Amino acid sequence: MHLRLFVLLASLCVTATAMAYPVAPALPLDKLVEESDLICKAQVVDSKPIEDAWFDKTPGFQPHATTLKVIEVYRGAGDLKK
Repeated sequence: MHLRLFVLLASLCVTATAMAYPVAPALPLDKLVEESDLICKAQVVDSKPIEDAWFDKTPGFQPHATTLKVIEVYRGAGDLKK
């Protein structure tokens, strides 16, 4: 019994801490629609990691350059292809 308790306490002390940062609350969907310039249906064609000084370095996250193929436009410029 004491060995099990010791193993449990020891494993709690050894586990890694979770990294987190504050995130603003999400906007409701109707507010997002109201404020958006483009609403479309798109398919990912290509995505690759990039190094960009504009993005803050956050452990576990990396910026990607992603190319989208526009399938249908619901709001915005209808002549978009990529």
